[in-house]
Formats: sequence, structure tokens, C-alpha cells
Amino acid sequence: MADPTIIGAQTQISGRISGETDVAVEGRVDGTIELTETLTVAPGGVVTGTVRARQVIIEGVVDGEVSAEERVILRATARAVANILAPLIEMADGAQLRGEINIGVDAEVPTASRTPARTARPMPVAQASARTSTSTVSRPTRAPVISSPAPPTSTAAASAPVTTTTTTVVVEEEPEAEPEPVMEPVQATELTEISEVESETEPVAEEELQVEEEPQVEEEPQVEEELNVDPEAFLEFEEDYTVKELKEQLRLLDLPVSGTKSELIERLLQAQAQAES
Repeated sequence: MADPTIIGAQTQISGRISGETDVAVEGRVDGTIELTETLTVAPGGVVTGTVRARQVIIEGVVDGEVSAEERVILRATARAVANILAPLIEMADGAQLRGEINIGVDAEVPTASRTPARTARPMPVAQASARTSTSTVSRPTRAPVISSPAPPTSTAAASAPVTTTTTTVVVEEEPEAEPEPVMEPVQATELTEISEVESETEPVAEEELQVEEEPQVEEEPQVEEELNVDPEAFLEFEEDYTVKELKEQLRLLDLPVSGTKSELIERLLQAQAQAES
């Protein structure tokens, strides 16, 4: 067998490629490829467009239409978004395909250059057997499937042509749905904590409103002088304590908790002074 024509990894071709020899694509081809022999898309190779060949082996990336006279083989590293038309399609574990598959004996490639090449039929058979032995070395578990069932499939299809269409979609985004049930209870706890804080702050606001409504703020200087309250201690209590905290201190001392903030401070300072004396 002649050595295949190789399109290197650093090569990019846009247009039409045709020939009567094996071709291996390691770079990138955008356009149409028509061959009388085998097209191999190597790992790292990219083919975008229309492919017609006797046999197509996909190990890289293919996007477009693929037609083969004998078979299409998708290796484990194949990534194809294509409509495939061939009498026999072989797909290895791990290969990814999205598109339509049309299997039948009427899947021969309609190219004029292939008419004289197909008159001598024994030659392609010998080449097919040689490729079968090659695939046996690389993937020994699949060799019986390639060599023995192929002729019965073609004969059965010749008597009763059957065309099937299959669409395979590869979805790899399932793990994203897992964080949703985790987030919901967190939000629920945050809402309960916020509601608890709001419920705790509401009585404080009501107490402050009730205190502010009592009109006795103007008499603070006179009360301070009559009760001999330390001004510095008064200012310190004024800045450091809220009405709620002052009322809690007075409740601990069994003292009245009604009145303005100034009265509460004076009452508390007076109680402390009596306790010290």
C-alpha cells in the first residue's frame, strides 16, 4: 500500500481536495474533500465541510457532512458534529457524535472520479482486509466485530435496504444542578435571622417613640442642679447608654422605668450615689 498524503499539524487549507490515495489530516481543512480511498482525521486534526471517501476514520474533530462508500469509524478521541451517511458505522467508547446517522447500502459516494476505480473490485477488498488487520492491532476487542459481521450486513442490506436515523446528543453539564438545593436552606436561615432581628428591634422603636412624646426635656438643667448629679457622669451615660439599656439597669434595681432619657439617667445616678454612700 502506498504511503498516505499527510496534511501537517501546522497546515491550514481552505478549498477543495480530491485524489485517489489515502489522506491523513493533522492540521485544518475547511471545504470539500473527495477521495477514492481512506480519509483519516488524526487527533488534533480539524475538518469543516463536506467529506466523501471510500472509508472515513475520525480521531479528531469533524463538523459538516460525511459520506463513505464502505464505512465510517469514530475512535475514542473523535468529536463530530455531522450528518453521517454510510453502509456501516463503527463508534468506539468515548467518541462523541451529534447529528444524524443514515445507514444503508444506498450510501455510496456519487463522484465521477471514483467510477473507473471501482471497476476492479478485488483491489479495495484487499485494502479493506489490510486495514482490518491494522485495527485488530490497535483495538483487539473490536476486530471480530469489524471482520466477520461486515459481509452479512451488506448482503442483508442488499436484499432489503433499511435506513435508520439516530441523533446522539452529548450533555456534560449535569453537575451544575447540585448547588441549588444547598443554597435554598441558607437563604431560609438568613430570612429567619432577619425576621428575628426585626422583631427584636420593633419594641425598642416603640419605647423610644413613647419616651419622646413626654414633654419634659426642657427641665433637665434644673433637675441636675437640684439632685446634684455629676455633669460628666450624666454626659457619659447620655452617650454610652440607650433608653432600653437604662431601663434594664433600673429594673435590676427595682426602680421605676418611666420618663425621659434624662430622668432615667438621673434616677440611675442617684441610685448609684445612694449605694456608694
